[in-house]
Amino acid sequence: MGNNQSASGTASAAAPAAAVAAPTTRQINIDGVDVPFEAPAHFTAQEIDNAIACKYFQDWLGYKEAAIKVTKIHLQNLDMFGPRVGFMKIKVEAKDPQGNPLPGIIFMRGGSVVILPVLDTPKGQHALCIRQGRVPVGEVATWELPAGMLDGDGNFSGVAAKEMKEETGIEMKAGDLIDMTAKAFGSYKTTGGKPFRGVYLTPGGSDEFIRVFAFHKKLSEEEFKSLEGRVTGCKDESEFIKVQLVPFDEVWKKCPGAPTLTALYLYSQLTKSGEIPTK
Repeated sequence: MGNNQSASGTASAAAPAAAVAAPTTRQINIDGVDVPFEAPAHFTAQEIDNAIACKYFQDWLGYKEAAIKVTKIHLQNLDMFGPRVGFMKIKVEAKDPQGNPLPGIIFMRGGSVVILPVLDTPKGQHALCIRQGRVPVGEVATWELPAGMLDGDGNFSGVAAKEMKEETGIEMKAGDLIDMTAKAFGSYKTTGGKPFRGVYLTPGGSDEFIRVFAFHKKLSEEEFKSLEGRVTGCKDESEFIKVQLVPFDEVWKKCPGAPTLTALYLYSQLTKSGEIPTK
């Protein structure tokens, strides 16, 4: 029996192809020009509104140089953190001033902060590190510094202080933090003349930038013992964190993440230049 025959000997009828719903297209103004913002049909009108209004996306529009000519934007994915956009992935069709196409797939997550807590203890200078599970890198207890995403209001130091309390249990005022990003790059401007927002971690694929802070604190032997091994974290955000105090000159060997290594480098350079006092 031929492959195109049914058991009764009659030809099998091909199933009709399912109709593909047309994408939804909105027009958004970029540099004075209406540009199509296209979303697959499975996105609701509210989700498309959320994506366009997302602070990460609006900030990107504001920081994008006019020399980059955007002709179309495709919404590919959207992850909501409660009522707000957590992560968004878009594909941008764009060209440089010479008309050459530019790679434009962007994983949008906005800015974040990282804090380097420098502790003077009876056992010498230590840094307060944390360990927590990181599924994207396949580790159940990744070594890193306290860090967190910005909440959208631009209050870098306030978010850093909040993350320190949540992840380590240490309370502080925003004014206790040293903004190493501002000290290192305060006068820096982008090629488009915009103020520097932070250190870019993966500029080839993400808008993410990070503000880097340091914090000095003197610990008694009792405080040292109470911090070491402390379990903290925000359960509502599925955080289960273990605090570890690490000799300062060993941190770079334990914490391989770019935010930690960036913080250590900036701290080293700023203390050498005298912009951060060591005492």
